[in-house]
Amino acid sequence: MFKNHEAKAEHLLQLACYMKARGVRKGMLLYDSKNTNDYIIYTLTLTKKKWLTIKSWCENVVTQMDRKQLPPVAEACHNGNYLFGRCMFKDFCFGKMTPQELERKVYAGFSGVEELWAEHLLGIDDDDPAE
Repeated sequence: MFKNHEAKAEHLLQLACYMKARGVRKGMLLYDSKNTNDYIIYTLTLTKKKWLTIKSWCENVVTQMDRKQLPPVAEACHNGNYLFGRCMFKDFCFGKMTPQELERKVYAGFSGVEELWAEHLLGIDDDDPAE
């Protein structure tokens, strides 16, 4: 939660994906304020327009991955701020590698989104004796 008491955009996106997967139109986020011990509730109604925006973003991410391209660095990811301090890739992004070297390192051994989906996300394993 931000200081202006708005839900984080990434939390709303995550909630929207869960809502779409479960087939529900209304959802809510519950934040627990560590400062006041109060609860803050945000509601989200998933509309077709919101979903199409999210779907488009997801398709762009998949396209970037298939092309083995890195996404742009998040605006909030700068040395000295909270996000930068927690990022496990900061030494790569802000190190001495060129963007091309970084892309090669990140995508080493990456065969593609479809292959990953088939192998891991669906739990499909060609050597699985249970099949």
